[in-house]
Amino acid sequence: MKKIILILFAAIAIAAQAQNAQITSPDGGMNVYRKVKKQAYDTAQVNVYYKLKYLKDSTKTDEYTETQTIVQVSDRYARFGEYYQLLEDSLDIYLNKSRKNKRNKAAVEAENAALTNTHLLLASITDLDTRLTTVQFDDILKAYEYTFTPEIEWTLAPGDTLINGHRCKKAKCSYAGRDYEAWYAEDISLPVGPYVFGGLPGLIMQLSDTKHNYVFTNNGVEKADSLRDMYLYRKSFITRIYKTSREEALTAIRNDTENFDNLSVEAYKVKKMVNGKWVTPEANFPKRPYNGIELVW
Repeated sequence: MKKIILILFAAIAIAAQAQNAQITSPDGGMNVYRKVKKQAYDTAQVNVYYKLKYLKDSTKTDEYTETQTIVQVSDRYARFGEYYQLLEDSLDIYLNKSRKNKRNKAAVEAENAALTNTHLLLASITDLDTRLTTVQFDDILKAYEYTFTPEIEWTLAPGDTLINGHRCKKAKCSYAGRDYEAWYAEDISLPVGPYVFGGLPGLIMQLSDTKHNYVFTNNGVEKADSLRDMYLYRKSFITRIYKTSREEALTAIRNDTENFDNLSVEAYKVKKMVNGKWVTPEANFPKRPYNGIELVW
């Protein structure tokens, strides 16, 4: 029996790129760009950059996904997210302003490049005084938001090393099912690091779990002359945001990841032809691997 899978155009775009921001008009007109709605918090004074490599499947230890992340820092907040996502946001806003902007070939190409390089649809804002953190995560099927206070207890450890010309000391902690080692520079008096990690007496220059599933390496610190807006998304990230508890959000994200192929059958209106008729296929695809930065909650 011949089976043909039909995926609607919009579903092809979403499934192929996993974060498509554009919809090309069928009459050959201009592209439509995502309208970014911001919930503003503050203005960054310093931008700290981390190269991130991580394993989507913990059993395939040579198949790292790599991307560039950024921590924006003000007197009150630290915002973590992917650099390319911020760049894409700014370009989407620019391209949406006018028809003239939409014809800017360089801007269109830059937006497409940022879109291609975007892998980690995650943003977080941490209050530096209270450590209260709001996280937004989009797994394409849905987007989730939750607020919590990370419980991270650092243990200072012997050892020192040199990273980017800065003498660094060592610290260890456990968080959400993983054990971590961090190297921090006391001569950079920023008590921040990637994602929810911070609170050490200096800037975290390198952070890795002991199994090297997630490895953050600092590759720049600069005065924030650009990408200064510190914000989360209002109502939608790429898709509509569901506000819930951390436990419910992380459970849903794990389920969405593991069952993406089955859940997308309904979400993307997938059809196959059986005996001359288009029908919804049985959702019996095997689970995908889940290797989120949080393993337990």
